[in-house]
Amino acid sequence: MKIADKLFLKKSEQIVDPELFSIFTNPTNLDFSVSYIIDLESPVKFVLSDSSGTKIKTLLDLDKQTEGNHYYTFSIPDLKTSANLLVFTNGQKTLISKIAKN
Repeated sequence: MKIADKLFLKKSEQIVDPELFSIFTNPTNLDFSVSYIIDLESPVKFVLSDSSGTKIKTLLDLDKQTEGNHYYTFSIPDLKTSANLLVFTNGQKTLISKIAKN
């Protein structure tokens, strides 16, 4: 089953405060960064998928991450030019964001 088939957000949950979760530089050539805040210690996972929801690779998979502000930079030089989905899950919610690779 593709990720896009399993993960849906309610319409009211589609807008996320950029102070709580943001991706930059988007579109990107080589690297992009993610900044986010979590309220409770929880598992955290970032998965990169193609636009149809097929998993390309797992970028981060932590069993536990402490509450607070977090920042990661991911490098994707091997990824071809395309529109992709970045799927963030942390035990409380799932967020799906578009990310473009130039």
